[in-house]
Amino acid sequence: MTTPSQVFKGIEGRIQSSGAELVKEINGVFIFNIQGGPDEGNWVIDLKSGSGSLKKVDPTPDQTDNGVTITIGDKDFVDVFTGKANANALWASGKLSLEGNMALAMKLQSLTSAGAKL
Repeated sequence: MTTPSQVFKGIEGRIQSSGAELVKEINGVFIFNIQGGPDEGNWVIDLKSGSGSLKKVDPTPDQTDNGVTITIGDKDFVDVFTGKANANALWASGKLSLEGNMALAMKLQSLTSAGAKL
């Protein structure tokens, strides 16, 4: 079974290979608040500066103010990034919540399409 940390490892590889392009395209910060399991906590994908970065840390106020926080269960997170679930359907059912920059949330698909190959 795929874990959130494996999905994040794939995203990190994409950031390392195309981070500057992703920063230009997305220009924002995604904060994933993963609920449940060993990978529980905040994962910050900063695609606003430099060549991008991914870290499991508490977000800074600047990241929170200028990004989008996505709260989701660990299994649902994996399902979204592996193409087994639709983020909109999870949001409609209350299994995913968004706070902050909703326009940025729409750009999440740029990352999920990479994760679907996992």
